[in-house]
Amino acid sequence: MIGFRQRKALGIILAGVLFLGLLPTAAFAASFKDIEGHWAQEQIETWLQKGLVSGYPDGTFRPDRPVTRAEFVTFVNRAFSIQAAGEEGEVFADVPAGA
Repeated sequence: MIGFRQRKALGIILAGVLFLGLLPTAAFAASFKDIEGHWAQEQIETWLQKGLVSGYPDGTFRPDRPVTRAEFVTFVNRAFSIQAAGEEGEVFADVPAGA
């Protein structure tokens, strides 16, 4: 069972995911120079079009970088359409809010 603090933290993360999900991901696909010619380019572009991934604020995707726990949870939440319950807090103590 998830405690209040965990639910609150999950809510913040999910709210961020929902916000990022509203960004036009197809527009980002054309600007990600670091996926051009990458072995996973086609899959990354598919995920971008479906809104499952969005890249980094500096305009990169970083396809060879290891996936963090926060990124993985964000991906899974988007893939299964899990939405925030409206509560705030931190899920992972070692992950800064908004990461």
